[in-house]
Amino acid sequence: MTPRDPLAPFGAWSGPRNPRLLLVGEAWGSTEELYRVPFVGHSGKELIRMLGDAGVGAGRAFVRLKGALFAGDEYFLALREEWLHETSIALTNVFNTRPQDNKLEALCAPAGKGLAFDGRALAPLVRSPKHAYLAEVHLGQLARLKIEATQARANLAVALGAGALWGLRAIFTQGSNDSLTDLRGTVQPAPTKYLPTFHPSHILRQWANRPVVVADLIKAWRESASPGFSRPSRGVLINPDLSDIREWHETHVRAGATLSVDIETRGGQITSIGFATSPTCAIVIPFVLVSKDPPRFASYWRTAEDELCARRLARGLLRSPAPKVFQNGLYDIQWLLRDGYAVKEVAEDTMLLHHAIHPEMRKGLGFLGSIYSDEPSWKLMRERGKDDIAKAEE
Repeated sequence: MTPRDPLAPFGAWSGPRNPRLLLVGEAWGSTEELYRVPFVGHSGKELIRMLGDAGVGAGRAFVRLKGALFAGDEYFLALREEWLHETSIALTNVFNTRPQDNKLEALCAPAGKGLAFDGRALAPLVRSPKHAYLAEVHLGQLARLKIEATQARANLAVALGAGALWGLRAIFTQGSNDSLTDLRGTVQPAPTKYLPTFHPSHILRQWANRPVVVADLIKAWRESASPGFSRPSRGVLINPDLSDIREWHETHVRAGATLSVDIETRGGQITSIGFATSPTCAIVIPFVLVSKDPPRFASYWRTAEDELCARRLARGLLRSPAPKVFQNGLYDIQWLLRDGYAVKEVAEDTMLLHHAIHPEMRKGLGFLGSIYSDEPSWKLMRERGKDDIAKAEE
């Protein structure tokens, strides 16, 4: 193959210049260093297999490509380039270089803390076992990556690994510094929207996470159909008065309708109970507001009589004949029973249903949301410990 300049934009790029989907890796391994293109070695071939399992670009060209995975790297690369152009997928890396021992720490330096790119201080490239910051000599790699992403104008980019997530946040100069685990599987807004997931080399070490990456690639391919960024439509009634609760119950809780239930607890008590009959029809009945500084608890309701009435209305919803669905219901129900709420017609628990199907996977609601929905990382949208009383007064 003809040697190319890895520091030049598109110098170590595979696939079309204007792809539908852009897959961004972290850095070269030994095989990538030899051929000076991304994803050639074992992790690159596993990426192709996972794309196939996700139903991405299936066809005659993919069948030929899959049959050539171990037929020699040059033959594999030639068939892969044909398939990438046919499918409108491109591949690149944050760093077109091979770090020593394949460790991103080798690209860092003690003087890197405070280093800026496009006017924004760079976050640590490596967080564990301690923070390590990019060495200034490698800033040109970010400049090259930004030119590639800007000119490619892909509908969606996939950040394969924590280093790739770091690189996309750096070139787009926006986004939080939350970890890959927190953001994995959720589409993030940016000039090119992107979805973080695990690197294929991680899958070769942690095979149990392979179905997670396949699910993420299914979502990525669906999201790459258009460049637009959108969130699912949701309708939630918050800060209700008593008439709102009565009207919601009378209007939406009909015979045979399933009722989703969730509680929030803090300071040893239930602070609110949420109910929903559909993704676009929900209500939150609050009871307790929390002040962070100074620490104190206060009733949401103006009078004790109003609070007692709100609690009676919540009890009525929990006693209704509608089938109830919980997430980790054993936790919620023991709190409800302790506070005198009788819960009737408990039908399902989404955590247990998911665990029965995929016992090897995580069971938290955030993880389930990333797998089964297009929801954002909603738990990261609000600062932990936010002052509820101050928020209610805003």
